[in-house]
Amino acid sequence: MSLCYTIEKNGFSFDSWKQQINQFVLPCEPGTTPEGTWREMLVSNLLRNDSDSEEQKYAVRFLTEGSIRGVLVSEGDTSIDLILNIFASRSDQYLAARMAWEALSLGATVMRDGEGPLTTAELSGEAIEALHREWFALGKASLQGKEGFRMPIHASFSLSLEKQDVEKNDDELERELLARVAQFGDAFISTRMQIKDDNQGTKLVGILQADMPTLIMKDVEALMMQETLVPISAALTAVGNQVIDGIECWVFPPTSQIDMKLVKAVASLSTLAAGPQTKSNEPTEAEWKIISYGPVLAFIWIAASDGKVDQKEVASFSRSLDVLGAQEKHRGICRMIQLASANIEEILSKLLSGKENPVVMLDTFRSVIDNRFSTEEANVMKGSLLYIGHKVAESSGGFLGFGSKISKDEKNAMAALAGLLGLS
Repeated sequence: MSLCYTIEKNGFSFDSWKQQINQFVLPCEPGTTPEGTWREMLVSNLLRNDSDSEEQKYAVRFLTEGSIRGVLVSEGDTSIDLILNIFASRSDQYLAARMAWEALSLGATVMRDGEGPLTTAELSGEAIEALHREWFALGKASLQGKEGFRMPIHASFSLSLEKQDVEKNDDELERELLARVAQFGDAFISTRMQIKDDNQGTKLVGILQADMPTLIMKDVEALMMQETLVPISAALTAVGNQVIDGIECWVFPPTSQIDMKLVKAVASLSTLAAGPQTKSNEPTEAEWKIISYGPVLAFIWIAASDGKVDQKEVASFSRSLDVLGAQEKHRGICRMIQLASANIEEILSKLLSGKENPVVMLDTFRSVIDNRFSTEEANVMKGSLLYIGHKVAESSGGFLGFGSKISKDEKNAMAALAGLLGLS
């Protein structure tokens, strides 16, 4: 069940409207958004695939600081839809209304659920507050007679609502849902790996990045910090029962509950105890497996940056592998491409499962490359990933041969990829 504002595109400039709403919707990195301001969700690029329709040209979800489910903005051939789902929060309602009001101010015809056209009076604060109460009541009514209800939020996250939630008043339930959503608003999913411990057998390990909130699985026994194994009990002062409902195997410890000083101290002591290490320049089989993910990571990173992977990009990726595989004088590139080509289905399956964090995987790739190869050869191997990304980005875009072949999203993705690889 959804509430939809429809903006007719006839005689209306979508680009002008975007410029207007960008004056009050501030795209921000997590943790940097001024409190109380609007923000575009960090993973909005990943959500531009909300529809499989070929007619859909643009789809992005906007959230606010006080958002439960956000506003999905979707552009079709003849109209723009502003979609609110059940249990939209007040800020969701006001954001959609403000977007609709901006369209009206530009001379557009705006309807709500096919009934209209709307007037500015129907988008006033008093009217939207009444609409919000009506809409929240409809959401609660949808729970009548059900044992439970799963409410998707974004990506793979969802919240559970039970029959007893119907008994709460609207404001109380909204506050509770906002508190639950806020737990993972700026979190990222940690990666996990199994390691063999000579003393304790196999151990399930989560990779933690310093000073950043993360989702850590309940069954993880230890954290990996700067390549040092740290027991969960030593790193977390209190996890409690803060389980993110919808992915029941994850717990969310806020940054304040992670004793980073202790983690770093344990890492330092472990490094000192280990003493000087001599290392072979040849990567281990496990490290070659990590290296083989590099080309596929670069392809997905760039191809998916605009929300859609097309056949031209796939074909360009295949050609890039052929070209790089012929670089016999670079042993690292040859082996990397051979392994990536031989295991591409397995690698794609793992990367697209949503269980792996591509940022962490690229960081691990860079670490292995820097460790096992000379600076010159490491940079050549990293550069081969940029080569793949550039060719993929060039393969689509433009219109009838005119315009930029590389979109703004792809340029930003290329810059981010270079930064993660340690290249300018």
